[in-house]
Amino acid sequence: ISNGRSNLRIQGTVGMFVNTLALSANIGTQSVMEFIKETSEDFDTTLTHENYPFAQIASDFDLTAEIMFAYQLGVFSDYQCQGVPLEIENLELNVPKFSIAFYIREYNGRDCVYIEYDDGRYSQSLMQSLADAVSAAVAAFMRQPDAPLLSVSLLNDKQKALLDRFNQTDVDYDASQTIVSLFAEQAKRVPDNIAVVYKDIHYTYKEVDEISDRIAGFITSKGLKAEDVVSVLIPRCEWMALASLGVLKAGCAYQPLDPSYPKERLNFMMQDANAKLLIADEALRNIVDEYKGEVLLTKDIPSLPSSQEIPATSVAPSSLFILLYTSGSTGVPKGCQLTHGNLVAFCHWYQRYYDLTSESRVAAYASYGFDACMMDMYPALTCGASVYIIGEDIRATSLPRMSTTIRCAISPLAARNSRRSTRQRTIRCTTDMVPRSAPSSRPPIR
Repeated sequence: ISNGRSNLRIQGTVGMFVNTLALSANIGTQSVMEFIKETSEDFDTTLTHENYPFAQIASDFDLTAEIMFAYQLGVFSDYQCQGVPLEIENLELNVPKFSIAFYIREYNGRDCVYIEYDDGRYSQSLMQSLADAVSAAVAAFMRQPDAPLLSVSLLNDKQKALLDRFNQTDVDYDASQTIVSLFAEQAKRVPDNIAVVYKDIHYTYKEVDEISDRIAGFITSKGLKAEDVVSVLIPRCEWMALASLGVLKAGCAYQPLDPSYPKERLNFMMQDANAKLLIADEALRNIVDEYKGEVLLTKDIPSLPSSQEIPATSVAPSSLFILLYTSGSTGVPKGCQLTHGNLVAFCHWYQRYYDLTSESRVAAYASYGFDACMMDMYPALTCGASVYIIGEDIRATSLPRMSTTIRCAISPLAARNSRRSTRQRTIRCTTDMVPRSAPSSRPPIR
């Protein structure tokens, strides 16, 4: 700001002629002292243009200032009139002139950071944080005047401690495990628990273990090695879980293919992944007509020989688990690789967060080629819970009532109607905001 009294005609006039001036600053590799010197020089230059104040600049160029900073130490002190000290009374307007206005000024006998702000837009705690940041910067300037400007921290010790502890969410778990080893533990612990359900078809953990062993035995017999990719092209059915586990047990990674994608896209995905084997439903096989390699049809899986002993495969947390591709709707599909370690960490979090147990029943709603399908299946299959694969015929129209945990994209109407089931314990959804419904005597959904 300037006192606005450079005009000799008004130097002796009583009145308020202060102008707010626009001051620019370049923050780069300079030191603190260099920055202060540059700012001081810029300020002196700006004063020569005090007759073109910021208010006029804003009007001429349609600018809006949200934040103002003013250094006012010594401005409102030692006022005299013909040698007689004048008493100053501050008039608080309680109306912010800017959304946020910073002042470095004297307050109650102390030099401090004083902030005026629009309390309809900002909280007191946020403004306190900003004041603390200014104070920390000033203190750093005084301690290290020759330090690079960009190295100055805006955090005080209290704020640094808060950042260090606010997200202390680390949880110990066995990071040496894989999805294969975790499933094997459940197959031994709860062999008779229902693992996978699709319509009227259901398999226990023991049965899923045996069928996936057969698939793994077939894959290894074809000479596939660790982390080779097996593409899986199937409709929504029980094979979503069975085929995937079989591929993983063989030490390979699977590539789920959504049959609703254009055939050109699916052919590209298989070629890009260098798939060594295709597991497919017979009715869908011809969609990927450019693939000429080995094929295992799902109809032939029940007749595969029992695998008494699968050849040893090296499945480690770092082993490739899945190869997912984007839909390619904005161009060429892009692949993403996830490891067993990624999924194991996620499963441990999911089971804690949703309190999943071997008594839980989880609805698998997502498309097989979508990453959320892993969220639907593997947390359940690694804790002894049951996965209910929702058929395509009801997937987009209603919510199954057999499940205790549902993850889906639903309409507000479906969310309200789902309250009729008192057995549902958790619904995870992506949807529009669900309107509040009238109070009900039924237990609420948690």
